[in-house]
Amino acid sequence: MKRKLIIGMCLLGMAVFTACSKENEDLTPSFADRDWYKLEDSDDAVDHAFYELFQTYGVPVYYNDTIGREDRGLSREGERMIHYEVLDIAYWITSRTPNAALYSLNKKYLENGDKSQLLDAAEFLGEYVFPYLKKSRYPMSFLLVDSIVNNLSDARAQHVFNSYNAMTTTLIGGIDRIGTMSESEKRLLAGYVMAELYVYDIKNNEAYMNLFTEFFDSSVGSTGQSLYGNKRGNSSNSISNTSYLLPAKEWLTYGFLRFNPTQLIYLLAERVGNKVETNYDLSTMDTKLIGYTFPLREQDLYEYMARVLAGDDEAFESEYADYPKVLKKYNLMKTLLPLYLEQID
Repeated sequence: MKRKLIIGMCLLGMAVFTACSKENEDLTPSFADRDWYKLEDSDDAVDHAFYELFQTYGVPVYYNDTIGREDRGLSREGERMIHYEVLDIAYWITSRTPNAALYSLNKKYLENGDKSQLLDAAEFLGEYVFPYLKKSRYPMSFLLVDSIVNNLSDARAQHVFNSYNAMTTTLIGGIDRIGTMSESEKRLLAGYVMAELYVYDIKNNEAYMNLFTEFFDSSVGSTGQSLYGNKRGNSSNSISNTSYLLPAKEWLTYGFLRFNPTQLIYLLAERVGNKVETNYDLSTMDTKLIGYTFPLREQDLYEYMARVLAGDDEAFESEYADYPKVLKKYNLMKTLLPLYLEQID
């Protein structure tokens, strides 16, 4: 009896497996899930401009982080279920990134429904970004915003960024100013947008990082040690340490266009008369900075790559004429960047 039961179970399993196999052969995608990243045409001039960019380059451009809405019927309790698809810049497949940036959407559009600045942004993307950005490094989408700052609780370390790359979108800041930007300013912003995407690719690829070894090796101290990530200045922000204030933009003398924006030490407290007052005014940063950290390799790549992509050699050489190490690294980047771009065609 036991033997018959075992044989019967085996035959049943084979029948189920055969049936499933036949069903799997007939399976076809339902396409029931909505494609949130597909733009539709519109009579609205701005939305139509973004639709045309999408048709040409395949990348959707958004000016609101809520990119769609879907009615999913009623819950068990009889309540309407509305799903909102949101571009979450902190989202990664296995986690949420702890250093996601803070951003502000286009104020003119949000408050008054005025899309004029967004139309300027559409023209900017069509003229300065898409024609020069390597197709293999297109982002999943672009999100246009007025400003981007790093997500830090200490206001003294918050600094404005031109772009920020997340998993499902790449933020572009300064949308409220694009219409008033000069030609060189637009080229520089485009350089930062492209550099953001390229550097994200480079820092996660050892072969690409090795390509820029000569660039990195030029940033060494007097004893030959790498300067990346090293701290400079006094570690205290006591008002008694005013004599230790660093020279303005000291990092330039070491060949860095920028410090690590998340690692700054400001002279926060000031003595005014008989009182000690707190000062959050960053407009006087150069006179209140008593410590900073040299950038990480990818931060240094980003700054130089953006300036090279902007393509204004004469302006750069004039601006940094007093900093030979900066000029040396700029010329190195002009040689190495094309080698990287050739590899990602």
